[in-house]
Amino acid sequence: MGKHNKTPKTNFQPVTTKEAIHTKNPDGYQNQFISWHFECMDTSGSWPCHLSTLQDIKNRLHEYENVKWRELSGSSHPLPINKIIPKAQRRLTELGYMDYETLYQLDIKNGSGKQRLWGLRIENIFKILWWDPKHEVYPVEKKHT
Repeated sequence: MGKHNKTPKTNFQPVTTKEAIHTKNPDGYQNQFISWHFECMDTSGSWPCHLSTLQDIKNRLHEYENVKWRELSGSSHPLPINKIIPKAQRRLTELGYMDYETLYQLDIKNGSGKQRLWGLRIENIFKILWWDPKHEVYPVEKKHT
């Protein structure tokens, strides 16, 4: 009679330490390049954004893709939703976006001056919502007028 080893043999060695698969950038989205999402585009409200609008400003949007969020100072900024006009707040409620506390405005400069693209930001992703060429969502008085 021979000795039998009752320990199962395996080629698999279990890992005894854990490592994070995904780690977040300690500086957050600020050091990431801007990215676009289109699923939130409101095409039937007071500030509709259509693909044709984006086609008109695509060169400017393409330029932004090569810019990190921290480099957008002056061109983009957050705005608390309670600061935008009531009509825009109601539209956000209709669209189901009132869980957000902040909208982001992105200035688009073209031949007719600065126009605004509004959206929601998740990390480095700008979810396009509205096209506001007349500055109606958050009217600002011009300086020295």
